[in-house]
Amino acid sequence: MPAVAALLHRFCLDVEAKAAAGSWSFGMRRKLTIVAALAHSPALLLLDEPTTGLDPDALDALRLLLGERAAAGAGIVFSSH
Repeated sequence: MPAVAALLHRFCLDVEAKAAAGSWSFGMRRKLTIVAALAHSPALLLLDEPTTGLDPDALDALRLLLGERAAAGAGIVFSSH
């Protein structure tokens, strides 16, 4: 499964992937920005309030994904209030 499709699936956006993102809720658009930021597997992640607008399932998916990326050697800078 290509990286973008796998990330869309992880954040439960694969069903809506063909719909215009402008019609999506704030939370769905927020998950899409996370998918876009992670799709190319950057070596350094600079995340500013990445959990804003996420539902509990998406928050769990993000935590798991960030743990996987950190274990793979990615640097992660996480900003939150």
